[in-house]
Amino acid sequence: MSAYEKSSKLTPSSSGVVVSNSRNRSSSLFKKRTLFPIGGVLFVLIVGALVFALLHNHKATNKTKLAETTTQAQKAVDNSISYASNPASLKAQSSIIINGGVTSTVSKAQLAQAYAARGDAESNSQEYVAANADYTSAQTLDPRLSDSLAYREFYVRYKSGQRKTLIPLLQQMIKSLSATSNDFAGSTEATYQQYIQDLQNGQDLPL
Repeated sequence: MSAYEKSSKLTPSSSGVVVSNSRNRSSSLFKKRTLFPIGGVLFVLIVGALVFALLHNHKATNKTKLAETTTQAQKAVDNSISYASNPASLKAQSSIIINGGVTSTVSKAQLAQAYAARGDAESNSQEYVAANADYTSAQTLDPRLSDSLAYREFYVRYKSGQRKTLIPLLQQMIKSLSATSNDFAGSTEATYQQYIQDLQNGQDLPL
């Protein structure tokens, strides 16, 4: 008997119907080929779900840690005066808030305060150009800080050699002073007027 005859030999099925061995083998092979892709898809889905769960948990943990770190940094910024002797620490804490930007726990006003605090730290470390940039950012975020930061901005500009911008800034500061009823406004305004004269005469300021 040839190989073809053997493979095509009829055998009774369980239902009594005569089927060939070749049909049995074809049916079995079709089932295996169908089951393998389904099993592969299920495996990929399960692995994907596990990876997603791990990443989600990791992200949630990092978010919690960031919130705690931001809260600690905000406390440092709120008490920035106590960091006057340690500008590096204040700069680091302020940068945490600045790098995070406005979030559910950090308002625009708080972000502005962080820029102002980092500017103070940089000014104390004689990083005058960087300090000026941070004071500008603080005032852009919260214009209400303009008056309180005006002199600090004037100081770092003078120290960084930006003399041409000083007179307009001093004039603006004098204008703001004239609108207040502060007891020291008169003497402070006189000092600023003297600064303007000294700058116009090319003299150095006693800063």
